[in-house]
Amino acid sequence: LSFYALRYGDVSTVTPLIQVEPLFIFLLIHYYLKGIEKIPPKLVVGAIIIILGAILVVLA
Repeated sequence: LSFYALRYGDVSTVTPLIQVEPLFIFLLIHYYLKGIEKIPPKLVVGAIIIILGAILVVLA
């Protein structure tokens, strides 16, 4: 999927999204493992800040 995005998108737009991919996975895992594992609030806030930063880079 990353190579498809690089083929059809601008490198300056696609690369930040590829680098943020682990954070999206983190959010999905948090959704599926609700009661099994506790995630510290600082980690969640940091993930949100990184995702918002990537969105700003893409929109700029």
